[in-house]
Amino acid sequence: MVMEMEYGPAVMRRFLKYELDRFLRGRGGELIEELPLLRVENQQYIHYDKGSLVFYALRDWFGEAPLDSALARYIARVRFQEPPYTTSRELLDAIRPIAPADRQSTI
Repeated sequence: MVMEMEYGPAVMRRFLKYELDRFLRGRGGELIEELPLLRVENQQYIHYDKGSLVFYALRDWFGEAPLDSALARYIARVRFQEPPYTTSRELLDAIRPIAPADRQSTI
């Protein structure tokens, strides 16, 4: 969102297209089935390239203010955390309350 505010929607669309293209190239060479982000291990094209696309979609589905609020609460809860560190499951648990019933399965 910072990038979009700084450079505008056109630049953001180009960036997201670039990320999508990189993700699809990475996925095209994959031998195993793509897993949800929650379960991905050592598949960098999913972590880095798909992650930005997913968060942009979350903003579109739930609204920027609710998503920002959920992320702020999550960050406040886990900041300066000692081991064991937070997990992607805990991040999803923070986002889940803002999702309507018809989007719960998407998360």
